[in-house]
Amino acid sequence: MKKVLIVVLILLAPGTAVAQQPLLIDGNGGSVATQDNGRQWSLGARGGVFREEGRYTGALLGFEVLIPISSGRMFFNPNLEIAAAHGAFLTVNADFGFVLTPQSTAKLWVGAGVGCFHRDQFLQAGTGGCVGNVLVGVGFGERRVRPYVQAKVAFGQASNGSMVFGLRF
Repeated sequence: MKKVLIVVLILLAPGTAVAQQPLLIDGNGGSVATQDNGRQWSLGARGGVFREEGRYTGALLGFEVLIPISSGRMFFNPNLEIAAAHGAFLTVNADFGFVLTPQSTAKLWVGAGVGCFHRDQFLQAGTGGCVGNVLVGVGFGERRVRPYVQAKVAFGQASNGSMVFGLRF
């Protein structure tokens, strides 16, 4: 438990230190604007479909924190997802992303990260392990509540994929 707490603190420390500087400078070296209407971070919830190793498909529910990093084009996105696919599937992820369209109201991003999972299969012993994540998404608007759609694929001991619709506040 002590090792897990140390890893979480190491992952969160860089994001919180640089999140205090949420300024964006446009590509022409001109105007300066704030990320997310002046907010430094946001919370979110997501729901969608989860598919495990091509065998089981089920519903997914997730929660997240979005922390802008440095220029505002990069972000740290720690998240937790719970899926029902032939039992329960829980993942804790540390994802990083890069916004490809910072000047648009539709923010397209790509990202990658790592995750740990625990699978509790029906009438079988639980298993766990680690995976690598690759993701792509698009968020809409710059209001207080911002909807988004994201696809994620995890590679490793338990390959899986998800397609989610979420809201960030």
